[in-house]
Amino acid sequence: MTDIMFIFVKWMFVIGLVMYSAFAIVVIRQVIAMSEAVECEVNIIFKVLSWVHLAMSILLFVAALTVL
Repeated sequence: MTDIMFIFVKWMFVIGLVMYSAFAIVVIRQVIAMSEAVECEVNIIFKVLSWVHLAMSILLFVAALTVL
């Protein structure tokens, strides 16, 4: 019974991390739209941070797949 629960919890984590990565992609699209609408000096910083956020979410997903 505990093996079934472990597998269930593992796949719920994996599904949650896929959803989190999808959220990171949405953040990138929003930052790009904001950068086109508002001209500012810090736009490049927001773009870089959004791409780092996506990279970290993908790395977290890969780490979870290898650990779990």
